[in-house]
Amino acid sequence: MDLHEFHNACERGDVAEVERALSSNGGEGGGGGGGGGGDVDDAVGGDLVHGRDRHGCTALHLSAVRGRAAVVAALLRRGADIHGRNVNGCTALHWAANGGHADVVGMLLAAADGGAAGAANERKRNGTTALHAAAYNAHADVVRMLIEAGADVEAEDEGGRTAADVAPRIGCGKMLRMLREAALRQRQEKWGSSLSSSSSSPSAAAARTQSSKRKHSETRAKHHQVARQRPLGGKLELLERLRAELSGALSLSARESELEERLRSLCRKEREARRAWNELKSAAAAAKARWESVRTNCAVVVGSIEGVRGNKAYKTQVGETLPSILATTTRLKVYKTAAPSTRIPG
Repeated sequence: MDLHEFHNACERGDVAEVERALSSNGGEGGGGGGGGGGDVDDAVGGDLVHGRDRHGCTALHLSAVRGRAAVVAALLRRGADIHGRNVNGCTALHWAANGGHADVVGMLLAAADGGAAGAANERKRNGTTALHAAAYNAHADVVRMLIEAGADVEAEDEGGRTAADVAPRIGCGKMLRMLREAALRQRQEKWGSSLSSSSSSPSAAAARTQSSKRKHSETRAKHHQVARQRPLGGKLELLERLRAELSGALSLSARESELEERLRSLCRKEREARRAWNELKSAAAAAKARWESVRTNCAVVVGSIEGVRGNKAYKTQVGETLPSILATTTRLKVYKTAAPSTRIPG
């Protein structure tokens, strides 16, 4: 089985085929595949577990995004690297959290080499974590699991947004409350540890204060740079996108009006065509009636002609026999004059 077929089997969740392919390939994983998401190869040394497609995704990515827990378990047993990244810097945990697959998220957190907190706080290229993905798609159960695993609730992406900032504002009140409470708790734990350590060493406390101020200044400078690159925190881009969508909607509305006008014109033409067709049918019926009348008249005329022809023949025959009749009558008269007492035979 080649890498493409193996990835398809992982996406389908065909555990039997995946196990058979791994057994026939002899791939026991061979340690971590490196989470850097470097060059995208069709396969790494023929290893199906760590082989990558053209997007840099491994079999673990493809099974995690579909929520195929059984396939994920089989790949983890073969040494699949949960820190492996695709070309966008996504790990399998990012994709599982984005899809809301809590069972897969739990398995990946439990199998993390550097601890669940390290896996939960891994960032994509745009700075988002698995917590951002879960909160953005309102997967409250996955958000709870990541917080319990030690995810940084106040982690910011490249736009300076936390998981609570990207979460929906409608229908997600419990999840937002959970994020705010976790952020407060993590802040208290952070400041509590700083206070306890500062009481033991004033110089160390001063150094930590300076480090905190320097880090805060760097963060503000980064946010200002991002704001300059993306004016108003991306709101202008949003307005441009909304304006483009509105223009598209208006063009669609104009197109719809044009189509409605064409439809009305076609309906008018159809009515006119039906009217013309009915008129043609009426004219054809009238022509047929006239034709039948002409045929009847022609038959009468033909009969009259035949009658005339018969009368002419009769007259001709009478004209031919009339002289003989006259001759016979004359002879009878002569005979009667000559012999008046003689009886003519009947």
